[in-house]
Formats: sequence, C-alpha cells, structure tokens
Amino acid sequence: MRVVTFKMDDYLLEKLDRIARRTGKSRSELLREGVELVIEKYDRSLFGKSTVEAIRIG
Repeated sequence: MRVVTFKMDDYLLEKLDRIARRTGKSRSELLREGVELVIEKYDRSLFGKSTVEAIRIG
C-alpha cells in the first residue's frame, strides 16, 4: 500500500475522528472506504461500469 498525504479542513477531520472512535476503525480505513465510494460513483456515471468491483472479483 502507498502513503498519500493531503489537506483536510479541521471540521471534517473532527467528524472523521468521531466516526473512527465510534466504529473502532482507523482514519485510514474510513478514508479508503470513502475513496472507494467516490471511485464507484464516478466509474458508473462516467464509464458505465465499476472498476472497484472488477478489481475485487479479480
């Protein structure tokens, strides 16, 4: 896995941390889930297919 660094507004980080505490997941886990959702959304709307699902299925 590769490391990615980006900036985030304080209020979003606070919300992310609150969700992480309640779910027992790390920030990284939640951010990966979020990225998958965004990719899924745009893959379907732009390309009519799901790259994430294709990768998972193999």
